[in-house]
Amino acid sequence: MPNRSRAAKASGFQREYHYRLLKSDPKWKAAFEEAWAMGCEQLEDTAAERARFGTSDVVMYQGAPCYWKYRKVKDKTTGKIEHIPIGPPITRTVQSDGLLQFLLRGAMPHKYRDQVNVKHSGKIDTGVKKFAGSMEELLALYRKLTSKTAAA
Repeated sequence: MPNRSRAAKASGFQREYHYRLLKSDPKWKAAFEEAWAMGCEQLEDTAAERARFGTSDVVMYQGAPCYWKYRKVKDKTTGKIEHIPIGPPITRTVQSDGLLQFLLRGAMPHKYRDQVNVKHSGKIDTGVKKFAGSMEELLALYRKLTSKTAAA
């Protein structure tokens, strides 16, 4: 994910210096915008890949990873048999319907956005009254009102 703080740290710049350069140096700004767009595209690609193919998740049972095979080993001091896992833990592919939905809404909002149809009939009374006089009358009223509050 594009991250300004990590980029500044990697380059040896302070974040504040980066922001000053963005405002003052058009070449820096153009290079930054190109790099930012590339980072965002990479982020989109990763999201699309995860939505389509899912991610690998370790299967857990009672807080511990599960394995296909175990080797039984007897503890010489206690005599208890321990099960030592052999090989990698069991994994499963988990797909994110929420991520897929999010990507669809972004790619085709006309088709996948939340459909909201609001219809209104009637009047809305805001209680705000319009001043019907001239600008001079409005100024006179303003001066009258503000002079009373200043005197009070």
